[in-house]
Amino acid sequence: MLSVDTATDQLRIGTGATTVEFGCYGTSTAITSGMGFAQTGFVVSSYTMSGNVTRYGKHVVGSGSLAIVSVTSAGTAGNLITFNSSGLHFPAVATQRCVGSYVFQDASSTFVWAGALIMTAAGDMGMYGAQGSNGAIGIAPSIGLAASDTVWFSISYHMA
Repeated sequence: MLSVDTATDQLRIGTGATTVEFGCYGTSTAITSGMGFAQTGFVVSSYTMSGNVTRYGKHVVGSGSLAIVSVTSAGTAGNLITFNSSGLHFPAVATQRCVGSYVFQDASSTFVWAGALIMTAAGDMGMYGAQGSNGAIGIAPSIGLAASDTVWFSISYHMA
């Protein structure tokens, strides 16, 4: 029997009593909220978010951008900046860390940083650059999150 699970957009094949995931049409899910930055001392008032996540069977692709509009308090420079995707449309990753890329614009200095985006099992994504042995952005270089900072991201991974 061939069937489609319309709730998850998965193509399934089986006997009727049991089925296995066969593939996915790859319907995109828009990202408009639920994502943000975290850094010691940082409290955001508002931000804009756009992007999408698409799942093709067990392969997940996501990209988008997040811009800080206003803050209650700026982040403390010298502390790791984490890009938080918990509770979003990214399917959970239980046993592996996913890698993507980011471009981060620090509005106060007009510098643009780029590097690897590493997702933890919890869904948070740390931003890492190529500076030093601990190239975590926010630590090296020392950046504090503030209004008008923007990140563009892309992540692609295979679920276990």
